[in-house]
This record gives sequence, structure tokens and C-alpha cells, in this order.
Amino acid sequence: KFALVFCFPFMVMPLLKGQEDMDLGIVGGVAVYSGDLSAQEFGIYLDDIGVGASIFTRNRFTRFLGVRTSLTYAHLSGNEKNGGGNLQRGLNFKTDLFELSVMGEWNIFHTGYYKAKTTFSPYLTLGVGAFYYDPRITIGSREIRLRPLGTEGQGVSGYPSRYSPVQFSMPVGVGVHFIIKDRWTIGYEIVARRALTDYLDDVSDQSVIYGDVLLNNGELAAQVSNPSLSPDPANYTQAYTRGGRFNDWFYVTGITIAYRIRNSGTSRSRYIDRNGCPRF
Repeated sequence: KFALVFCFPFMVMPLLKGQEDMDLGIVGGVAVYSGDLSAQEFGIYLDDIGVGASIFTRNRFTRFLGVRTSLTYAHLSGNEKNGGGNLQRGLNFKTDLFELSVMGEWNIFHTGYYKAKTTFSPYLTLGVGAFYYDPRITIGSREIRLRPLGTEGQGVSGYPSRYSPVQFSMPVGVGVHFIIKDRWTIGYEIVARRALTDYLDDVSDQSVIYGDVLLNNGELAAQVSNPSLSPDPANYTQAYTRGGRFNDWFYVTGITIAYRIRNSGTSRSRYIDRNGCPRF
């Protein structure tokens, strides 16, 4: 009951049409993966950089606070060879990821209207998201979906079930935007997403026995699970862990452009008739 009472104001805010300023915007830039296939926890490699983009609406309820709803696309990839990892094994993946998120946004300076003189502000974001993804690998000319394979024994007795293609994330980010006209803002931001799954890259800390994967999920699953082993009976009892060193993250960073589609006056500065520096 306490949680319901606490969350109720945030649930009804978007329903109060006309009671807040609203922006419509886009983000265009790049997306980066970091996880088990990285040589470092937050290692970034040029070969792993993909396209990242968002479309969002932002409701400003005060001069400082707003709520942003975003639909984000990120092309993610990772290859442990890029970071000097297990070169013989060479695990890799790529995926097209689609995320729907809701984030609170706090402007450190109060901005909202060009005539208010405070025409820029750094900001912080924090929220929750849900995303769909489908990790794949390319072998020769074949593109193979990883989730149905069960590369870590998923679906086999004694192993976890196959992971869902829909997972949750926790976005947190920083940015800065500038008001260039009364209704237009432009800026730059970076938003990191902590994936609440260890299978963003189809790799986890699950202990695997090679024969369990080979005999139950097939030779292709075993080959992808550990390319350094061959389907020889001598390898059937070989146990290994494919990853688990680092948490799975993905980042989208780029330029933001937003247009105010509704002016209610909510975020107008009370200092609109004064000339001065940004105010807290």
C-alpha cells in the first residue's frame, strides 16, 4: 500500500494533459556493448561500435524536473578477440536491440524558455526500461540465432531454462542541452543501461559440461558454445565457464534535438524579467 501511495503521483502525472510542457525529440549517435566478451569491465573497442538512436517525449512538470519516455534502437556487437581475450575460442555476438524506457530527468539549472536567459543546463537521468533482443553469430555465410541453440545447456536437465528475448534494464545518464530558440533545444548525452540479464551476449558464468551440450542440444550448439573443443568422446567430460567476469551493459550516446510541442508555462523561469547566470 505504501508503494502504491508513493508511486501514485508519478502514475497520474502523464494523464494531466495541459498541465506541463511537452517536448518531442530524437537522439542520434552510437551504441556500445560492454560485458563478458570485453577484456575490461568497461572496455570500448572501435570494432564493436554500432548505431544508436532514440525518439522520445519529455514532459516537464517543473523548471527542474521532467519525465522522458523513449523508444531506443541499438546495434550491439562484441568479440573477445577485439580485446585480446581468448583468441583460440573467439566467442562473439551481435544483436539489434529495441528498448522502451521511462526516465526521470533533473535539470541542475532551471531552463525552459529562451527568453528566460538561462539557456543551457546539465542534467541527470535515471529510470527503468524493457528491451527485446535476439543475439546472433555469423559462421561462414550463415547467420545463426544463439538463444534457441542452448549454448550453455539451456533446456537440458540440471541446467537453466532458455532465457527470454524480453529483459529489463536500468538506464542512468548525464547530458547537457542548450535552448537555441524558444521551442528548440540541442544537446549531447550518454545513457548507460545496466542489463538485468547476464545473457545480453549469450554468455554467462554458468558451468557447462561439453558432452551435455553436444548430446542434448546438438553439434552446432556445442561448436558455438566452445569452438576450441572438438566433438571427440575424450572431450565429453570437459567442464568450462564461458564468461561471468563482467556485468552486461550497453550505452547509447549522441546528439539530442527536441522541439516543444506544448507550452503550458510550467517550466518558465520565475526570473524571466531578470538578466543573469544559471540559477539552482
